[in-house]
Amino acid sequence: MDHLVQIRSLEPNDATTLYLWDNNPDLWHVSESPGPVSLHILQQMCSDGPQALLEHGQQRWMIEANGKPIGTVELFDYQPKHLRAGVGILIGSPENRNRGYGLLALEKVLQLGFEVFGITNFWATIGVSNTASSHVFLKSGFQQVGIWKQWYFQKNNWEDAAMFQKRI
Repeated sequence: MDHLVQIRSLEPNDATTLYLWDNNPDLWHVSESPGPVSLHILQQMCSDGPQALLEHGQQRWMIEANGKPIGTVELFDYQPKHLRAGVGILIGSPENRNRGYGLLALEKVLQLGFEVFGITNFWATIGVSNTASSHVFLKSGFQQVGIWKQWYFQKNNWEDAAMFQKRI
């Protein structure tokens, strides 16, 4: 299945797909998104090109399965001095989740982060109720290194977050 999942740089025509995913309140609980994102902002992000990580400290790639966009993977809070970055995955629709796509995309972005940007330390923060995402990161060799208490406030409730780390 590895050959069926690819990550690629964002293209201008991806902005509409990102707009649908980023503005879906059902997906906000797995992100740091404070709310809706404008189409204009997403169009700018799609035109930033392959060096956005160096310029802005954040870069997203589209995840494709069988040639169709199914989600995004991103590096963020890139710290070139310390060779570290946060990593996040979003699989847009429920029918594409729990099929191994996230794991393959994660492994590809870790390899790209290491080979192209020299990143040796990756981290992720995941709500403790998101066991599927935690499983993906653990399977990829991340270790849970701590718990942030009452880290996410969503739908009038607090949720703890697990902190994961992988050194390459």
